[in-house]
Amino acid sequence: MNRRPVRFCSVSSCVALAALAFAAAAPTCLGQAPGEMTPEERAAQRDASFAKGVEMARQGELKGGLVEIDRALQMDPGFAPGYVAKGEAFRALKEYSRAVQAYTQAISLGANVFEVFNGRGECLLEQKPPQVDLALNDFNTALEMNRSDPSVLSNVGHVMANYTNQASEALRYLDDALGQRENPRDFRDRALAHAQLREFAAAEQDIQQAIRLEADNYENYASLAQIHLLQEQNEPAIEALTQAIDKYAPEDRSAPPAYLDGYLLRSEARRNLGNAAEDEATRTVQFEAVIADCNALIDKFADNPQYAQYVGMAYYRRGMAQRMLEQFSDAIDSLTRAIQQASSMEGGANFLADAYLRRGICWFYQGYTDLARGDFEAAGSSGGGFSDPRISLWTGYTFHRDGDLRTAIEHYGKAIAKKPDFPLAYVNRGRAYFALEEYAKAIESFNDAIRVEPSNAEHYYHVGLCNMKLDRPEQARDSFKLALLKENRTPSMYRAMADVLRKLGDAPLAQEYERQAGGAAAE
Repeated sequence: MNRRPVRFCSVSSCVALAALAFAAAAPTCLGQAPGEMTPEERAAQRDASFAKGVEMARQGELKGGLVEIDRALQMDPGFAPGYVAKGEAFRALKEYSRAVQAYTQAISLGANVFEVFNGRGECLLEQKPPQVDLALNDFNTALEMNRSDPSVLSNVGHVMANYTNQASEALRYLDDALGQRENPRDFRDRALAHAQLREFAAAEQDIQQAIRLEADNYENYASLAQIHLLQEQNEPAIEALTQAIDKYAPEDRSAPPAYLDGYLLRSEARRNLGNAAEDEATRTVQFEAVIADCNALIDKFADNPQYAQYVGMAYYRRGMAQRMLEQFSDAIDSLTRAIQQASSMEGGANFLADAYLRRGICWFYQGYTDLARGDFEAAGSSGGGFSDPRISLWTGYTFHRDGDLRTAIEHYGKAIAKKPDFPLAYVNRGRAYFALEEYAKAIESFNDAIRVEPSNAEHYYHVGLCNMKLDRPEQARDSFKLALLKENRTPSMYRAMADVLRKLGDAPLAQEYERQAGGAAAE
């Protein structure tokens, strides 16, 4: 069968030649038993098998080449170039663990050339999870041996841009690599480094260069989307992710058949647009698009345990979108599936605590406060949930709704302890004290909310209501006036001002505020 010739030396075009050159200079450790071949005959057979194996691998017959290389190593187990060639062949076959073993054996036998360290470093990065520190050590060793090789410079820059967040240092190595040859991955990595430094114009320029070199590579569009997302540019990010999803093609059988991260990132960008939408129609369109992206993943991969993390995240994102559309029963079902997926995975999932929290919120809106509290308790004991102030806040809401205001206040206090600048916790604690007719304590809580969020008219309005209950009309008037100076004033604030002015005996001005209340209601 004819095979398409492949570049056997994927680290450098001269690795196999370097291995052959090393073979010529390498000492032999052949030995001889009575009746066996002479050392010269064994060396000749070793070299013949080695040369044949390298050539077969160069022509794409990697497995056959490995057979010949192993024959050479049977002739001479201390033959370092044979292990170099095995490392290259296994690397081309994407059997990275076996490649690392072969490269390591070669190094232990004295194959100290930069291509070997560079090749082993690349294989270490392909491990799951990537062995970043070991890979960087190998790249740095290769760099000490050859400070000008573009593949080594590229790999050092790649690690710094993608794994160690050393953007400035990454740029230096990537600039040197790109100064010698154009490479799409180097442009992508340099774009990422520029984006980390918030040099977005330079980042987008580099991505366009990568697209020019590889117009059909989905990674270019995925990187462009990441740059847009860093700038909170959701619409262009969605467009770039759509291109990435359309252009994605699996490299081998082990790769997922669809761009899973792309669907999840696009769903998140659409959720951001839905949250920011000012009109109900746009909001609905975006959240329905989130659901469609999540369904695309679920429909394709729900039965494949290999992608349980992605499926669980898709259920979670779908549940959040359904909650925002007030489809609470559907949201509960989706979030339950997300929780089940996360619970079945070793180590759980990073969305588990939030999935419990969101499902509890849905139970709350449906009036099931006991079920809601159960989920909030589960959220608090999952992952980092114990430090999430929202859990204590929502637990407080359930007791507040059930009329247990003292317990509600206790939980609002726990939320404040976790996050002292949490205005909702102060506001709801103030409302609970108001309902208990403890108006002075309510004012303290509303004043705390003002300190955290001084531009919110509601806080001043609540202080004014408390002062009215305490029969302090002058202080109430001052608070209502401050409320009406803010952007989010409401008709009820104008009416409250009118009431207090009448109490103070200023009927004409009270009438004017009543008129303004009608105007505000009409806006």
